[in-house]
Amino acid sequence: MENSIAKLILTLISTIIFTTYVVCIWKKFGVLRSISASFERLIHKEWFLVFTWGTAIFLMLAGESGLSFGAGIFLMFSGISIRGKYLSDELIHMIGATGAIFLGYLFVWLNCDLLWLASIGAGANILMWISKFKNHTWWIEVLAFYVIIAGLFIHILKL
Repeated sequence: MENSIAKLILTLISTIIFTTYVVCIWKKFGVLRSISASFERLIHKEWFLVFTWGTAIFLMLAGESGLSFGAGIFLMFSGISIRGKYLSDELIHMIGATGAIFLGYLFVWLNCDLLWLASIGAGANILMWISKFKNHTWWIEVLAFYVIIAGLFIHILKL
């Protein structure tokens, strides 16, 4: 029981960090082409690193699995490679963001035993990507985060 409470608190902290950052960016700049595009607009660039690493570390601790740890590492690489001075930085950033989402969905499916949730989230993300509506990457990232968080919350509450 105590472990479940700790996991809930860690997941809640990660959710608060993610939501606070995204809402603040949305209020200040509107919906951007991606969450990462906020980096270009920030005066204090370090806030993007605080956002990605803060979100990742608490999810890694709450998930307690190789998949959640891997997703967090990918998200951290995405956050640290954002400066994009070199083509390799952009490639690492994209691999990090995509890897975090992929492993996050895999975590929800395999560790949380929620194939239906991971399938709905991934399917919706694929449809968004195919449709290419304005700022679709932003919405893909937001949806993926909340599906993964929902899976983690459901898993923890079942323990």
